Amino acid sequence: MNVLFIFSAKDSLEPDQPLDTQMHVQLGVSSIAALLKAQGHATELLVLCRKTARARIDETITRFDPRLICFSAVFSEYDFIARIARYIKSRYPRIYLLAGGPHVSLNPEEAARDAFDAVCLGEGEFPALELVDQLERGPEPAAIPNLWITDGEHIQRNAARQFNEDLDGLPFPDREMWQKWIRCSLTAHTVLLGRGCPFHCTYCCNHALRGIAPGRYVRFRSPRNIVREIEEVSARYPQPPTIYLENETVGVNTEFAQELCSRLERLNRDRTRPLSFGINLRITPGADYNPLFRAMQKAKFSSVNIGLESGSERVRRRILGRNYSNSDYLQAVGLAREYGLKINVFVMIGIPGETLADFRQTIDCVRRSQPDEPFYSIFFPYPGTVLYKKCKEQGLLPERLDVRGERGRAILDLPGFSRRQIQSEYDWFYYNVYKGYRPWGVIWRKTKRRKIRSSYLLSTVYSKLALPW
Repeated sequence: MNVLFIFSAKDSLEPDQPLDTQMHVQLGVSSIAALLKAQGHATELLVLCRKTARARIDETITRFDPRLICFSAVFSEYDFIARIARYIKSRYPRIYLLAGGPHVSLNPEEAARDAFDAVCLGEGEFPALELVDQLERGPEPAAIPNLWITDGEHIQRNAARQFNEDLDGLPFPDREMWQKWIRCSLTAHTVLLGRGCPFHCTYCCNHALRGIAPGRYVRFRSPRNIVREIEEVSARYPQPPTIYLENETVGVNTEFAQELCSRLERLNRDRTRPLSFGINLRITPGADYNPLFRAMQKAKFSSVNIGLESGSERVRRRILGRNYSNSDYLQAVGLAREYGLKINVFVMIGIPGETLADFRQTIDCVRRSQPDEPFYSIFFPYPGTVLYKKCKEQGLLPERLDVRGERGRAILDLPGFSRRQIQSEYDWFYYNVYKGYRPWGVIWRKTKRRKIRSSYLLSTVYSKLALPW
């Protein structure tokens, strides 16, 4: 069967190559496509942006003739994806439409009453495969775990299957389907170490996704299987020799981390051009990171991403659910640098309950640590999170959540941190952190880019350019 995947890239004005780098490859979509291809089905990917003409959709459907189209959507993309689905259903009613992704998993009633024939809650590999098998046999699909299937006004709400614990049994994600859509293909690839997160950060929806299905939510692949995928990726895409290892929990599973680093060290020992690696690290109070950082140094890790989020310990502990001190953070940063690791730090601005004085502590903490790269954004209240619920209860939400300039434009007006102040702190964050530490020209270029990105006028112009959808 021919199966088409549709993915959207909101901020791009380049319809032919709307994705900037390999980091935009969506591994959930890629995993489903890889499993279907392994079972003999033909797959294709169509990446759309707001500038995409309907003629491109029509051309793809006419040429590829899919029996099934699969959509994936986060909150900020759902309205766009739903409009596309309604257009396809009106023009090509015989094509079966399946929707999945975090927003659909957390809001299945909304999606099931839209133009989709079925929606997937949670992991989609085996539900999609079972759906394809049933469509091939001819009768209307039914009784597929994880899928809510629509039949007129009736919704068949099938039970969830257990989270898949045999991640090694899945084929490696299909990255090739993405390549023609990426402008800068010579960038780092991402390899997923496992699935699920054990933490309960209030700005994240993991706590809700954990409750979708029974079974163990936090799962790791075997280090052997991970290294095999890295070997395949580096052979197929030799430039650049950098792999980003995606996982939130490597610092709390020391046995897994040590074995993985040992295997990566052996992998690099046999290469004339060693690979380098980056990874996330969740700070754990009182942890001794010497053994981990030593192993990472031997395996040729180049960078570590750390989520500080706020430099106010009150905000982190009482609002975000992140229990570590600024001293824990600064010690981890200093130790990582002793082992030659670059530090990238995540920061959020305008967290509900945060004051301007709290944020001054964030500036101070980040200035003291001087990260190699700061990844900073304005807090956005995503439905399905604890903080979204709190924003709603406290009357902080606007009538409509505007996703234009998402995480780059302030939308909340907090009692101790006004919308104008939040935007100003975002625009001037790089300057406030690095003044006196980095060349003025670098600081000015970075600051100017952020101010342009957060401009309401430019967002409005972009919105008007995107009128076809």
